Amino acid sequence: MPRYKYKATDELGNSVTSEVEAASETEARQILESRGLRIDDIMATASAASPELTTEESHEVTSRLSQLTDSSLPLASGLRAAADECGSRRVAAAMHQIAARVENGESLEEVVADSSKMFPPHVSGLVLAATKTGKLGAALSELLEHQRSVRSLRRSIRRGFAYPTFVACLAVLVLLFALFGISDTYIRLFDEFGLQLPLSTRLLIWWRDYGVALASSCAAGGVVLAMLLRLVLPSASWSRIVVGVPIIGPLAYWTGLAEWCSLLSVLVKNQIALPQALRLSAAGIKNAYVGRISMELAELAAEGHSLSELLSTSPQLPVSLVPLVRWGERVGLLHEAFGTARELFDRRVKVRALMLQSILPPILFILVACSVGMVIGALFAPLTSMISQLS
Repeated sequence: MPRYKYKATDELGNSVTSEVEAASETEARQILESRGLRIDDIMATASAASPELTTEESHEVTSRLSQLTDSSLPLASGLRAAADECGSRRVAAAMHQIAARVENGESLEEVVADSSKMFPPHVSGLVLAATKTGKLGAALSELLEHQRSVRSLRRSIRRGFAYPTFVACLAVLVLLFALFGISDTYIRLFDEFGLQLPLSTRLLIWWRDYGVALASSCAAGGVVLAMLLRLVLPSASWSRIVVGVPIIGPLAYWTGLAEWCSLLSVLVKNQIALPQALRLSAAGIKNAYVGRISMELAELAAEGHSLSELLSTSPQLPVSLVPLVRWGERVGLLHEAFGTARELFDRRVKVRALMLQSILPPILFILVACSVGMVIGALFAPLTSMISQLS
């Protein structure tokens, strides 16, 4: 948490000089005033440790920096005003600390480069590269657009799975009601009459007595196993397993590729060398499997291999990337090539998510209808047989 050096006067008129920890300057003033001190001067110290931010919190700070860099407002005062309006204490503390260090004579580039806990490596690398070209505001705006596109893509995936998940949960409830709510009366009737039960009815009773519990145990075991693997395996190995899961895996893979291409486009456009851009993009995306591929490409690219040749020999990446990257290398517009690839992968993810939202619910409804029909048929089969024998 930031520390603030203050000079104040106590109730007896004595001068007091010390430091206080607080999330913001406003909170520091409130703390000192509650102690009965009259503040003469207060200023944040630059020696405070940078607060460790989450990815989303880091994105929010970056967004504020982008807006202020493009505007004519003084950076320090703009950050303090944004911090006072911010709903997150940690983000507000980070912005107050940046403002204090800028007021103490440090440049924004020095602050970002020295704040490893506050900013991920790809943000620090981009800021340092943009400083050399004098296009810091444009670089931050491009990074902000990248972050927005990634969030939009993930929202489309969540929307694609939301309705099918609701329908699946509803289907499970309907089947459980049919098994446990409707069948009890009929099964007691079968026992009282001592009816010879057909195979379908015996299977229904087995599912009612044992099958549901067994299926629930298997599902719970699968969840526990997945959690253990997530804890034990490296992130890249776990992401590789997720990629192989039907329906979910391809979406995770294409989303990771879209995020990777988007970030690479921003980094390369701001004149970061390709091997370094590949390393930074590997650290700046969520899909660790795609990140590991990027790190492998970075090592080979540092040895002098062209990226298009590396992509053509990599079975882990789609071949559709090769002609785009080859064109970008030939005309010197590699960032445009990655931007086009990002649009292609974005479109592919959104189409798949829309297909899930459109196709899965009808399929689930048909399966539920068939299952309920089978349950009703299994319940009425002994009664039909008994009536036919009586007649």
